[in-house]
Formats: sequence, structure tokens, C-alpha cells
Amino acid sequence: MEHFAPLESMINMLPGVASFLSNDDKEFHQTAAIIDSMTPKKREHPEIIVWRRKTRLAGGSGCEAQDVFRMLRSFENINETRVRFPPFDDWFDPQGPA
Repeated sequence: MEHFAPLESMINMLPGVASFLSNDDKEFHQTAAIIDSMTPKKREHPEIIVWRRKTRLAGGSGCEAQDVFRMLRSFENINETRVRFPPFDDWFDPQGPA
């Protein structure tokens, strides 16, 4: 993500995403460390991450449990926003959304 500077302006236009992705490199690397500490199953289904697992993720990523809670809450907000929009393929379909 840090190598795609032209995408930053496009990402900032998406509602909800701009608040999740910060220009602060420390926060970006911290979020990457949290995601890297997750198992593939936890990445696919973050809803299975309960309180105890969140504290383990915090320890594994070298951050506070509050940071893990904040990152997962932001992820949930993005998913809620994503559900409101039609699939990306429908944006360019001349027939319009199905």
C-alpha cells in the first residue's frame, strides 16, 4: 500500500475507507503487524476473534489490546459500508445493476 501513492487519492474518495487508512506510517505498520499475527482462518472470519484471542493478537503483534479492538471495529465499519454499494462489476455494466 505504501508503494501505491496514486491510489491514495482514489482511496480517500471511498466513504469509510479514508478513516481506516491513515497517512500515519506507524498506524499502517501496526495494522499490518496485527493482520500478520492472525491465522488464515481469523483473517477470513474475523467474527470468530473473541476477547482472549484479541489479547493474544496484541501480544503477537507487539501492540496494545485496544489497538486490536480499534482495528477490528474499523474493519467492521468498512464491511458495513461495502455491503451498501453494488458489486464493482455492476458499476461498468451498461445494463445497470441487476
